[in-house]
Amino acid sequence: MPDELDKLFISNEELNKGVLFEILDNKIKITDEKDILIIGNFQPIKKIILYGLAKKVMFLKKIINEENIGPKEVSEKTGLPEGTSKVYVRKLEGMGFLMRKGNKYVVPNFALIKIKEYFEEDGKIK
Repeated sequence: MPDELDKLFISNEELNKGVLFEILDNKIKITDEKDILIIGNFQPIKKIILYGLAKKVMFLKKIINEENIGPKEVSEKTGLPEGTSKVYVRKLEGMGFLMRKGNKYVVPNFALIKIKEYFEEDGKIK
């Protein structure tokens, strides 16, 4: 007979996909040409998070080979000035929402729930 506590367990893959969907639903679309469209007006810091999460989705779906992002790419793809991207990428790293991987960054899986809460709250930079 299964233990009731077993109902509390979920695989990381299930958790990641569910949380990713909850964060990104109605906020992004990915085109057949692999372009990421951010739907709506978001603060620059949130645009960067959404872009990084969209790349994570594309990586998980094996559409791209790596999910890494850098300030220059973020600027080119989101329309943010490169200086703004650099400042916020560093800020996001300090918040634990991005993790350095070589000279680029990734959204770590362990940050997904924290990011979801950030989007649910007022999202002000602390």
